[in-house]
Amino acid sequence: MAWITLSEDDLTSVLAGPEIDKIKIAALKLGQDDPIQAALDEAVSECRGYVAACSRNQLGEGETIPSRLKGKVLDIAAHRVLTRVLQVPNGARQSRYDDAQKLFILVSKCQFEVERPANLPDDPLEDGPQYPGPIIGEIPPRQFRRHQMDGM
Repeated sequence: MAWITLSEDDLTSVLAGPEIDKIKIAALKLGQDDPIQAALDEAVSECRGYVAACSRNQLGEGETIPSRLKGKVLDIAAHRVLTRVLQVPNGARQSRYDDAQKLFILVSKCQFEVERPANLPDDPLEDGPQYPGPIIGEIPPRQFRRHQMDGM
C-alpha cells in the first residue's frame, strides 16, 4: 500500500454530491470560504501528526497520508465540514468521527501499524551512518586502591 493525497473528490465517499453542494452554499451564505479543502487539509495535518507521534513511523513526502487511514481521515474531514456550517452530525457520522479519533490515538501510541512510505529504505540505517561496534582497548590502570581511599 502507498501513501496518498486526498482531494475533494475523495470526500464524496463519505458525503453525497448534493450534500457537498449544500454545504458550500451554506458556507458562502455565512461569508466563509469553501470549507471542503480547508477541512481536508486540517484532517490530513492531524493524521500526519498522530503518525509522527509514534517513533517507529516515518512520514511520507508532502501532504500524504497512509492509504490505510484514508477512510478515517475522510470521516474527520466530513465531521469538520458539517460542524463548520453549523450542522450537527447525525449519530452514525458522530460515531465514525469518534472511531477515527480512537484509531489515531492507537496510531500515535504505536499500537496500530501504518505502512512505510515507498520512498524510504526498509532498513532505517541503510543510508545512515554506520558504526563499527564497540571499541575494545586497554583498560586504564587504577589510580587509587581501596586502602588508599580511607577517609574519603
